[in-house]
Amino acid sequence: MYRIDPARADLAREYKARPHGPHSPELQKVLLILRWGNVRGKTVIICTKPEREWRLGKLGPKRGTPMQEFGPTYTSPSEASWACFRARWQEATGQTCPVD
Repeated sequence: MYRIDPARADLAREYKARPHGPHSPELQKVLLILRWGNVRGKTVIICTKPEREWRLGKLGPKRGTPMQEFGPTYTSPSEASWACFRARWQEATGQTCPVD
């Protein structure tokens, strides 16, 4: 099974530059883990005002429990995607994303 190397700042920089792709094969492997790994408690993007405002949230511990919004408000989907990527990187690796 593929494991994310938390020192791979190059992959984080690649995602930050092109959050909506295209992505290299290595980054695609990382994104599969970040997007489809453990679902409960996962960080997600919540659109709070259609096409204008996004925030991060956490899925509840079990199906049917409400999401908890947290963090700042983002004015672009790319900003929200980057913040979500960084949060999921931390969740998956236990380490802070190497790129701010």
